[in-house]
Amino acid sequence: MSFILGVLEDHLLTLFALVFLGVWIFSKFYRGLLNEVLELVSTKWAWIAACVVILLGLVRLGFYVSTLSFADHAEPTVTSVSWLWNTGHPIYHAQDSAERYSLLYGPLLSIYHGTFLKILGGSLFGAKLPGVLSGFLAMLFCYLIARRFVSWQKSVVLTAIIALVWGKFGATTFWARGDPHLILLVSIATYFQIALKSTRIKNICLGVCAALAVNIKIHSFIYFLPLIFLNGISVWIFVGALPALVLPFFSTGINISNYLEWIKAAGKHGLAIREFTQNFQIAVLGFLPSFLGAQNFRAFLKNNFALLLPVLIICVIACKPGAGFHHLLPFTPLFLFFFLKYADISRLKFHPRLTLTWVLVFFILAITTQTKIIFKFKKGAGDGREKEITEILDRYQGANTNIGYGDSAHYRDSFYAPLAIFRGNPDLVDASALMDMDLSHMPIPENTLQALRDCKIQNWILPKDNEPFSLKSFYTLEPLFSEEFRKIFFQNYEKRETSNHYEIWSCKK
Repeated sequence: MSFILGVLEDHLLTLFALVFLGVWIFSKFYRGLLNEVLELVSTKWAWIAACVVILLGLVRLGFYVSTLSFADHAEPTVTSVSWLWNTGHPIYHAQDSAERYSLLYGPLLSIYHGTFLKILGGSLFGAKLPGVLSGFLAMLFCYLIARRFVSWQKSVVLTAIIALVWGKFGATTFWARGDPHLILLVSIATYFQIALKSTRIKNICLGVCAALAVNIKIHSFIYFLPLIFLNGISVWIFVGALPALVLPFFSTGINISNYLEWIKAAGKHGLAIREFTQNFQIAVLGFLPSFLGAQNFRAFLKNNFALLLPVLIICVIACKPGAGFHHLLPFTPLFLFFFLKYADISRLKFHPRLTLTWVLVFFILAITTQTKIIFKFKKGAGDGREKEITEILDRYQGANTNIGYGDSAHYRDSFYAPLAIFRGNPDLVDASALMDMDLSHMPIPENTLQALRDCKIQNWILPKDNEPFSLKSFYTLEPLFSEEFRKIFFQNYEKRETSNHYEIWSCKK
């Protein structure tokens, strides 16, 4: 069953067709019941159910921030780099540097997360809190956007539907990466376009939000193009954007030349057709409510053209290996805004089967995705891994110690890598960053190999009963660490100690 659902998740329009067929057959045999369901949506029970969905969404945020691991392999990297920035290290090291940890994110992500870590101290809770906070505020702003058009009861229902849609995207809307902040910035910009009366202030706010987003992901100005298309180009957009765009680069530890070199290197990543088909299917489902609420296809195109083009551009950009359909998430508040501004909600009653199918599809996707996340977190949550690593780091205090990698099956055991970085240890090799570098055809440089020979890292904490550094890249499925790297490791390190989940390899010298 899980295999079938996994296949259908990759073929969303096929899933939609199957669910629609089920709804159509059901309605033929129980025609009156379908009408009763639609009538129920207009009653108080709809927003009571919506409140339950929103409450479950908030519980999901609390569950994530309280667990002792991360959902995605780039989260530990973002956390480590943010802490390194706090301690005066560069966010973007040189491409031939011994350290291999730089990512393609803009500097604001590390500055924002680093500020939280500086205030709260180095902890996994402090690493997760910024994303969770942005995810919560983004949901709040989506409610406020809806409230400008409809009653508070209907706004609650629409917010719950958004929470349901977000459920399909796993932890993306609140994890320790850039996506929650991008969704929040687009939500804020969209709300201000509706709520503010002064065109000048609207444009300044739009420029600020767009510039902040670009300093998280360089392509993020595209998310703001629909609002610019609607309002027109204004000099005040640039007045707001310029300081927000430039100021982060005056911070210590940010080398704009190195940053641009890493961005340039990402141009070698290529595109994947499979990713485009998934992105396109998500985009189609995103536009479907507005299409059903339009008088005709021509009216739909006219009203949504400002949104269609940027969405198509992101569908192409998100074809980069490792990108994916979650890059469409920042359009969520814009889908909501265009739907409420141009669509006739009452027309959805003329398409009851399609409307119900749309909701059921995202309900199925949310349930299956969130169930997988719960089981994913079940391993490593409460089994003492964080405490175990902390005790090991206490014993080896004063010696440079890193958390390394075993095979791909035990990759999650290495997600605790920031715990060593919080102790002031250097970050020699980060797997998430190395996968991006490998995709750019950048092998591990000689400086890194020499650092390994010199035992710059005196102790490695590795997953137990694993072949050290046998991890494979997500993108190429080839070994991430070269044979030369592993040969040097075995020549210079030996296993010294074993604990419940880890083993410690120390320098022979």
